[in-house]
Amino acid sequence: MLPVFSASHRLHHGIELKDGRIAPSFEAPSRADTVLERVRVMQLGDVEGGCLVDEIGVNAVNVLLGYEGRG
Repeated sequence: MLPVFSASHRLHHGIELKDGRIAPSFEAPSRADTVLERVRVMQLGDVEGGCLVDEIGVNAVNVLLGYEGRG
């Protein structure tokens, strides 16, 4: 397994629509920390991360969504 983590994972929080109602987002900084710690405790692999991972990830999503090359 190749776990990938970035500090930007801790920025995922806010609100979402759940069961027809606005609710706090399931994704939260504390969840990112919990998952990261569990990956380390269970020795699921060396955690990769950093700016390069973020840049590659953002670029890949932009290509998949058709945003590549837009201003």
